Amino acid sequence: MTLDRLAIGMFVLLAIEFVLGMALALLVGLPTGAGVVSVLASAPVLDLHIVVALLLVGISLRALALARADPDRWAWVAAGVALGSALLATGAGWTFAFDGQAPVASLVMAVGFLGVLFGAFLLRGRTATPLGGSGTPASERPR
Repeated sequence: MTLDRLAIGMFVLLAIEFVLGMALALLVGLPTGAGVVSVLASAPVLDLHIVVALLLVGISLRALALARADPDRWAWVAAGVALGSALLATGAGWTFAFDGQAPVASLVMAVGFLGVLFGAFLLRGRTATPLGGSGTPASERPR
């Protein structure tokens, strides 16, 4: 698995996360003041949204681990931005869904989404592998 492939996976998951988030915002009403279990039981779309968010955190963590093999330290920065943003968005989503649906939590989720997107763009084209494969961007490798 390379950083480039992880970035592509992030793009796909971000697209799915966006669609699920818009469906939640426009089509599903979350109960306010209810417990976590009742909120999760009332909105299966929210369940999928949470699973995708956790997958994004996992992929970002894997990208950070793979960035060790890249000689360019910007890979660390890119993976760190993606992971930090994924954690920020996930925490804000938890607050939004289970603690009163505050508008600021929705804004923080959107900022976190953009941070993961930015981190994935920075990772795109990197080929670091866990076994010390080529650490150069794909555009700079000989063909």
